[in-house]
Amino acid sequence: MNEPLMYEEARQKHGFSWRMYLEPDADAPRQRAYLNTILAGQLGISPAWYFEADTRPAQLAEHATRNQLVVKFCRLNRMLHWFCQQFDVGGPVFIVRHPCAVVASMLRHEAWDEDDMRGRSRAEHALHGGPLPDSLQDVFGPVLERIETRVEVLATMWCLDHYVPLVHHATGTNPWVLVPYERMVTRGREELRRITKALDVEMTTEMRDQLDEPSQSVKDQLHQGAERQLSKWRRRLSGRQVDEVLSIVREVGLDAAYPRDLEPNYDWLNKRQRPQWRW
Repeated sequence: MNEPLMYEEARQKHGFSWRMYLEPDADAPRQRAYLNTILAGQLGISPAWYFEADTRPAQLAEHATRNQLVVKFCRLNRMLHWFCQQFDVGGPVFIVRHPCAVVASMLRHEAWDEDDMRGRSRAEHALHGGPLPDSLQDVFGPVLERIETRVEVLATMWCLDHYVPLVHHATGTNPWVLVPYERMVTRGREELRRITKALDVEMTTEMRDQLDEPSQSVKDQLHQGAERQLSKWRRRLSGRQVDEVLSIVREVGLDAAYPRDLEPNYDWLNKRQRPQWRW
């Protein structure tokens, strides 16, 4: 299931905001009930469903015979600790990626229109800074007051989505497997093995085929390919845009995780996931 919280039903009928913030011990029965419906695989006809089959009868058969569900969320970050306290699910797997790469990708997405990010509507739609508690307003208030460009808005959104789970509510035993995108690119087989072991699922031939390690003779070529993949944001963003992103990342203290380098500070990130699944 792909991004079930992005649809109007989640916001209009079940009390979700675009990127909702919840305290770990919050009482949110409407949100919990809807998420329980999603996780139980009982969500009705929705564009969020993804099937391998093409026809409706085959999709129904697929739904009836499958016994595992994978749900992709990118709007749970600011309530991730609350979610983990409410639901006992396999995982969760928390995927992180360099802020410059994320911003570069968002800039290419037609949904992020400049008109949606101006004035009050900008903060309310893209950032939702208003509902944040005072402890977060102390950190992000000065940033929210000064940002102007679309790049700055998207960088601030990335920072809020990562600061809340990794810093603001962080504990020594954060209840997830943390997967840096950069490790998937440079150490794909190793990361896949770690993820499948953490989820207690078999690493299939299909998975291995997609991330199979090359022979020794082409490892140098692979390294060059990985570096090129990780450096795409340097080609897509101008020097000024990179500075805008990293300035905000630095201002809120997340440069400890993601500096200007292509790969993150793995030691910093490693301490912010389940101890038994650290690399």
